[in-house]
Amino acid sequence: MSNKDDPDKQTGTDEHIETRRDGLATAAIDPVTGKEFEVIISYSRIQHLGKRSQGQTLDCATIVPEILRYPKAIFQGLKRDADEVGSKVKGWRCYCGVPSRAFRKDGTEVSPWPGQTFMVFVNIEKVAYLWYWYPSDKDDPNIPWDHVLRFDKKVAW
Repeated sequence: MSNKDDPDKQTGTDEHIETRRDGLATAAIDPVTGKEFEVIISYSRIQHLGKRSQGQTLDCATIVPEILRYPKAIFQGLKRDADEVGSKVKGWRCYCGVPSRAFRKDGTEVSPWPGQTFMVFVNIEKVAYLWYWYPSDKDDPNIPWDHVLRFDKKVAW
């Protein structure tokens, strides 16, 4: 089906617009209501990760959903342009925590990386566009060491 024939993708041009059918849905916790809502991970992002390493693919499949559903901290408002990479829309929230496991590049499951927290960035359109391990705060392993410099405010702790 062309974009022209698909009402979810009509823009008046041949430009492809990602829709919910273009991604994998996973649940996340809304820090305001405490209820779950749907976050999308684009299939193109998943395919890109598959070319990099099996470990990064497993991060996407298991760790990203774990952190989105059971975060130890959620920050809102990004202060660094580097955190906007991979999103066409301004970043919104960052979900952080130490997951139950980590993966080596070859996909071997190991214990979480010592001194690291896992961060998942979600834009205002509820698309998870960036995630990675990052050095944690010396007093709280669930948050990044530079959280005060990176984010405008904590919305859940």
